[in-house]
Order: sequence, then structure tokens, then C-alpha cells
Amino acid sequence: MTATKISRIISGSPMRPITVGEPALIHEGNGLRRTTPVLNLRRVSPSEIRFETRNTQYVLKISPANRITKEQIT
Repeated sequence: MTATKISRIISGSPMRPITVGEPALIHEGNGLRRTTPVLNLRRVSPSEIRFETRNTQYVLKISPANRITKEQIT
């Protein structure tokens, strides 16, 4: 039996660059989210980052005041 990954759409901003092999640390309106280590980054744009951990596929909608550049994603 194959387990299905959870999909989450979250809004916030990365506290540090999102890096494969490291947990993502995301500042959300109500606090901080620390993920399990990132397996891959699927798409990067100024307003959206898609990344995957062992159990979850994330879509991070970056707040307009906190947009980051492609160079900040490793």
C-alpha cells in the first residue's frame, strides 16, 4: 500500500533559505513552522515556492512584503 503525501498551502516567509537536506523554517502569521528535511524544490517564483518533505508537499505563498529572490533559495 502506497501512502499519499499531504498537500498544504501555507502563507508566510522563509526565515532562512530553503535548502534540500535541511528543515524549512517558515514564519506564518500565528508562529513558526519547522518541517522535516526538504527533499526537493519543485518551483520557485517571486511569490511562490513549492517544496517537498518526506510526508508533505508544500506550496508557500510568500507575503508581498516578504518576497525573496531566486538566489535566496538553495
